[in-house]
Amino acid sequence: MLGVTAAILHEGGHLIAFMIFGKRPKTLTVSYYGMRMTYNADSAVGYAQEAFIAAAGPLMNLLCAGCLYCFGGSQAACLLHIGLAAVNLLPIVPLDGGCILLSLLRLLPLSDTTVVRLTTGISYGSFVGILLLSIAVYTHSGNMTMVLFSLYVGLFILFYKGN
Repeated sequence: MLGVTAAILHEGGHLIAFMIFGKRPKTLTVSYYGMRMTYNADSAVGYAQEAFIAAAGPLMNLLCAGCLYCFGGSQAACLLHIGLAAVNLLPIVPLDGGCILLSLLRLLPLSDTTVVRLTTGISYGSFVGILLLSIAVYTHSGNMTMVLFSLYVGLFILFYKGN
């Protein structure tokens, strides 16, 4: 139940940020990968606003973790919020960190092809780093959790429809 609550608060952070810019989503879809908002062309936002909206989910989790810590909330819930924020801030498209990276790179005078190549390269490089770290953790402790997580991230990248 804690995980579902943390995920709902995370996605609510994105929605609140989107609404701060006076926009309303056309549809909200919830899946294994989180929530996806679609919006009409007249609700589009600029790249800086996209980066802010993408950062709002992890920021909401960090705010919740801070409140839980300061007001004596559950340590497990606090760590869950921190973990959810950390995972989502990985620079892997379509995670929030990858979306932030993509939006900020689009603010630079780079061609769209260059931006996509950079973002894709950073996503795959991050995956390789996570995979190597997970193998090191496994060989040291026998814990398969990081290996399974890295495989999930790899499948996430591979099957993401936006690539």
